[in-house]
Amino acid sequence: NARFKQKKFDEAISFYQSAQLEHATPAVANKLKKVENMKKKEEALAYIDPEKAKAAKDEGNVKFKAGDFPGSIAHYTEAVNRDPKCAVYYGNRAAAYM
Repeated sequence: NARFKQKKFDEAISFYQSAQLEHATPAVANKLKKVENMKKKEEALAYIDPEKAKAAKDEGNVKFKAGDFPGSIAHYTEAVNRDPKCAVYYGNRAAAYM
């Protein structure tokens, strides 16, 4: 599908779904699943942002110092989701759970 190669995943998914309605085949089902997985990966990569992770960590630190541990956990979790390679965010979240 040309839409898949152009990384227009929503359009590709729509075309594959309509193809499945006309004539369901395992090959098209596999291609549909592949496009859905690629879309999910692209969205996950687009969500990563170290600057926003640092901002979330700073907010978590403010909440932690104020004694609002559930609030700090939420901010630290956001930081982990934004930058999963930074170990500091995991450590801060673990400390908030204690």
